[in-house]
Amino acid sequence: MDSMAIILGLLLTGLAAAAITRPWWDRRNRQRPTAEDARQSLTHQYEATLTALRSLDFDYAVDKVTPEDYQTARQALLQQAAALVEQLDASPELDALIESQVAAARNKLSAESAVVCPDCGRTGRPTDRFCAGCGARLHAACPTCGEHILPTDRYCIKCGAALTSSPQPETIA
Repeated sequence: MDSMAIILGLLLTGLAAAAITRPWWDRRNRQRPTAEDARQSLTHQYEATLTALRSLDFDYAVDKVTPEDYQTARQALLQQAAALVEQLDASPELDALIESQVAAARNKLSAESAVVCPDCGRTGRPTDRFCAGCGARLHAACPTCGEHILPTDRYCIKCGAALTSSPQPETIA
């Protein structure tokens, strides 16, 4: 019986030691926080501050808070929110992210919406029907009614006329 108690005691001691040292071992394996983690933390703090501000405004509106306490607490929350916004805006990663998104949006717009005049090569807006430089029609038109058609259209949506397989832009005579 004594040897069984010793074995059980050693086993319990080992389990206790493993439980106590586990956070130390986990900390060594944990990844370092990234800039995105810090930004997400600041965003959560900012949202929590705004929620607290709304709650304070509501409590004041229903007379749960005195005017003096309201002004003091509101100013503190506004200063805290302003400090968090400054920290969020000061991030150099944010500027790079915004610039990359703006560049991607510009590239997408210019690729999708660039209308080029078939006669003079001048670019125009996708809503332009005629070239500002030479007056040529920028979009293909139905030969019967002049309605704007797409290159993939087989029939005109306005008059129903059968279209050729590749409609060509027309110039103004």
